[in-house]
Amino acid sequence: MINKFSSVPLYNQLIDVLLQKISEGDYKPGDKIPSEQDLCEIYDISRPTVRQAVKELVQKGILIKQKGKGTFLSENGKKFKISNITGFEYSVLDSDNLYEKNIVSVEQIMLDDDNILSAFRPYTNEFCKVFYEVSNSEHKYGHVCSLVNLQHFPNLVSDIREKKASYEILKAKYPYLPVKSVNNINIDYADKDDSQILGIPQGKAIIRHTSKLYARSGSVVEMIISTYVADMIEIQFEGGK
Repeated sequence: MINKFSSVPLYNQLIDVLLQKISEGDYKPGDKIPSEQDLCEIYDISRPTVRQAVKELVQKGILIKQKGKGTFLSENGKKFKISNITGFEYSVLDSDNLYEKNIVSVEQIMLDDDNILSAFRPYTNEFCKVFYEVSNSEHKYGHVCSLVNLQHFPNLVSDIREKKASYEILKAKYPYLPVKSVNNINIDYADKDDSQILGIPQGKAIIRHTSKLYARSGSVVEMIISTYVADMIEIQFEGGK
């Protein structure tokens, strides 16, 4: 129990209590733990104390916060397999099943990020941005952003919003379709946007997979930036000869 007269900080005591309950099987992987308010009432401690304890356990990957649902005990050992890392999995320009993926938004944007623009030059800085959520029925474990320059696809945003078939969207665009990808995979740390989108604390380890898709001309026609929660996925590489 919590000892308010102890020199051990209250949030550390609560962490110990929760870890003991986990080790004793009171909370099983995937179980929802009591809400912050319930923990306050159960242990007669303040909301900031509870928040600090929960935050520490989330940062350690023991608990997972799901926005609008609550806080759950991490399903230890359960990882989601990412096997298609060729760079084409979430391609807009090379997809026969675009609308089967979980598209969150489609919009036309003006980019000023020189790191991205330099890959597309001498094209315009107007892009179609398609944003996907990567999840299953219980967990959100990644998000993907596809950027297509609108130089050769001026109607792409409206075409996708109207759910036009791929063959209609890409009709007469053969020279601008991707035939090769160059991929980079890096360990990064969640920024403010990642934190809000994925429901994870800022600074948590994530994996960024950036794909540049090239047309036959050698020009970059699409860039795909995939972000995954590092401790929730397993990357599988496949190859052939």
